[in-house]
This record gives sequence, structure tokens and C-alpha cells, in this order.
Amino acid sequence: MTMTVPGPAPFTGLPAEPSLGAVLARRFHGHNTVDEWGMDLDAATLGTRVARLRWHVTVSGADLLPDGPALCVHNQGPGWREPLVLAAGLGRISRRPVRFTGAPHLAVLDPVLRRLGAVPDTEADLRSLLRRGHLVGVPLSRCWSLGPRAGALDLDVTEVAVTVGVPVVPVAVAPRIGPAWRVVVGGPIATRRRGTARLAEDIALLAREQVAELLGTARL
Repeated sequence: MTMTVPGPAPFTGLPAEPSLGAVLARRFHGHNTVDEWGMDLDAATLGTRVARLRWHVTVSGADLLPDGPALCVHNQGPGWREPLVLAAGLGRISRRPVRFTGAPHLAVLDPVLRRLGAVPDTEADLRSLLRRGHLVGVPLSRCWSLGPRAGALDLDVTEVAVTVGVPVVPVAVAPRIGPAWRVVVGGPIATRRRGTARLAEDIALLAREQVAELLGTARL
């Protein structure tokens, strides 16, 4: 029996960044919008601006990002900054909101991070976001060393990408000197070949290997 899975919807990109005056006016009149996952587009756009003031993020390989939805898997160290740096860097380059998991789970921060684009790393949320055409950042398991090593990718996450039929994009996120960070995007890993789904285990292993390789480049 052959099951046909509807393809993910394209994402048309962000409008021009709103001015602070326009954001405040919308909030005063109650016209700001919050999507079904909790993101406020105005807040997310302004959050990206603030992130650019806090961190100097350079992005390499941005032309490799797919126009449609993708699962962007990246390294994560002992801290919490990598998901936010990834979202800020790729969001600026692609002019698309980058939804991210891996943010700190603190009751006082969760509502704020939701407004900025954070999502729980549940299979249902990931699946619905990808089917709606979003870029979604998912961290590998934490790696405590500073060398070019990458953690493992959850197979359940990989299965979601295979089921929806979206590529997995390896991304390295590396601190430089001071507030400088470098984000290096690798080539997309197709989850289907000639119409046949690839094994989640193969994709997870390949993604991990490629993130590790990109980390070596990012830290040069």
C-alpha cells in the first residue's frame, strides 16, 4: 500500500523589518499577531535586531539553504547560546523566521522565548512547522569539548524529516573572539531518493559527521 504525504507549503519570506514606532503602534492598537506556535513576528524581528547588537554573527554557505522548509541541525555546547545565534544569523540572511528548539527551559523565560520563535521539541510541533514551510533549528546532543566534535541527532527528529520529506541541513555554530560567532551552513541532505524514503539512522549519522566537519572549518 502506497501512502502519499502532502508536500510542505512554501514560505514566502518576511516583510521589511518594522520600525520600532510601527511595532509600538501595532501593540497599542492590539494589531500584533501571534501564530499558533506562540511566535509574535514583530517580537521575533526585533529580537533578531537585538541579537545583532549582542553578537556579531557571520554566516558562510547561506546559498545552500533551501528555499522551502528544512530541518537545520547544529552543534550545541554546554551553554544555551547556539540556538539563538543560529536563529539570528540564518534569519537575517534568509529573511525568514527560524524556529528553534534547544532554548533553556525556565518558567520565567519560556513565554518570552516562544514570542521570539522557540518551540518545544515535540514531534507534533516539528512536523506541523515543517509542513507549513518553516526553517527549524534542532541541536544535536550537547558536546562538552571545544574541539570539532558533534553530538548525536535524535532519531525521532530525523524520522519527522523523512516523513514530511524535507532535507536535513547540517550547520556549525562556533564562538570566535569576544562577541563574534560564525555560522557555517553545509549542503542539504535529501531524505528521499528516487521517491523512496532513506533510513533515519543513515541520515542522522551523516548529519553528525558533516556538522563535525563544518565545526573544523568554522573554528579556523
